[in-house]
Amino acid sequence: MFEHIVTHFNNQIDTASMNTESLTPFIAECAILLAQTLNQGSIYSCTSCDNFVAGFELNRLLLSLNSDERPSLPSIFLNLNQLNIGRNNPYSLSSQLQHLAKPNDLLVIFSLTGKEEELAHCLTDSQQLNLPCLLIAPNNSPLTQLLEDKDSLIPLPELKQKPQIQLQLSLAHLLIELAEFNLFGITET
Repeated sequence: MFEHIVTHFNNQIDTASMNTESLTPFIAECAILLAQTLNQGSIYSCTSCDNFVAGFELNRLLLSLNSDERPSLPSIFLNLNQLNIGRNNPYSLSSQLQHLAKPNDLLVIFSLTGKEEELAHCLTDSQQLNLPCLLIAPNNSPLTQLLEDKDSLIPLPELKQKPQIQLQLSLAHLLIELAEFNLFGITET
C-alpha cells in the first residue's frame, strides 16, 4: 500500500514538473506582468465554480506578501461560491469587475476547460475596460480565442479536472514567487 502511494505521488510530481517546464517562457512573461501590475494597480483573480481553489490561493499568496516593510499589495478574488450568490448568473463576475476595476489593474483568470461562460463574459468586460488579462487555460480553447494583444496566456495541456487544478495551484505559487522576486529581489524559502 505504501509503495502504491509513493508511486502515485511521484507520478503526480513528474506530471506537474513536465508541464511546468514546458511553460517556462509563458510563466516568466506573466510573472513580470503580475509584478508590474502590483506596482501600479490591483489584481483581480477569478475562476469558475468548479475551480475556486486556484484563484483563492493566488489571492491568499498575494496578500501574504504584505509585511511591515512592504507596501500593501491590492488583490481581490472575484467569485461565485460564497453563499451561492451569482452562481446561476453568467454575468456575476463581470458585474463585480465592472464595479471594482480601475486603470492599471489586471485580471487573472484560471480556467479548467476554457469554455466557462462566466469567465468569457469577465474576459470580454476586462477588454471593454481596457484591462489586460492573464489567462491560465487549456491551449486552443474558446477563451484563448478571445485574447487581445495586451493579454497574456499560460497555455495548459488538456488534463482531467484534478491534475488541472493541481497544475494551476502550482502555477499560482510559482507566479507569486517570481513576482515577489521581481518586486523585492528575494523570496521566502
